[in-house]
Amino acid sequence: MGFCGTRSCGEYSIAVTQANAKPEDQGQVVTSPAASFVGVYDGHGGPEASRFLSSRLFPWHVHGCNQEGIPCHEGGVLAPGDSRAILGRRRSDGQDVVVERLSNDLNVAEEEVRKELTEQHPDDSHIFIYTRGVWRMIKGIIQVSRSIGEFYLKKPKFARDPKFRQCGIAERLVRAALTEAVRKREMRYTHIKHIERGTRWHFHDDITIIVVYLDHQTWSAD
Repeated sequence: MGFCGTRSCGEYSIAVTQANAKPEDQGQVVTSPAASFVGVYDGHGGPEASRFLSSRLFPWHVHGCNQEGIPCHEGGVLAPGDSRAILGRRRSDGQDVVVERLSNDLNVAEEEVRKELTEQHPDDSHIFIYTRGVWRMIKGIIQVSRSIGEFYLKKPKFARDPKFRQCGIAERLVRAALTEAVRKREMRYTHIKHIERGTRWHFHDDITIIVVYLDHQTWSAD
């Protein structure tokens, strides 16, 4: 599923594909003449936390900016888990696109995260474990080292292509992600489309992609 829209300084494209029986992801784009707020919330074990963020986080952020005198027009990235923010920009020759990561994955698959957890929990040799070919954190329950929600894990004992058509780019990126998932399983792309939701999570997680174009020409016109 995907759709496109426009904002004061460019277009945006959103696409979602569901793997779980109930979609756990939530995504939103809230725009105004002065600013845009883009959110992708990756649920875990259910949709409740991601739905809560989708309804509460943007109003809370705007209220905080107004209360603290923070300029809301300034750009920033907040990524407490392993959803990734990236920036794409055209090379000076105009023939290619450079991709820059704007966020770090806070996931125990990353060596730096495992090092941090080991230092924070020196007396717990099992704070993260390796099982079924994957590093898992907190007694094998979850991979991300930071999250919004998962309250029971926060008790003291556990203590981020211009040469392509813009509209629909998120759908093409979702297809690219699914193509990579079926490649790893040595399947055909058409096969995964016939796997029922609730079973597809064995092959890939829910996927939500939002692409926001930063149109400098539009900024100049404004």
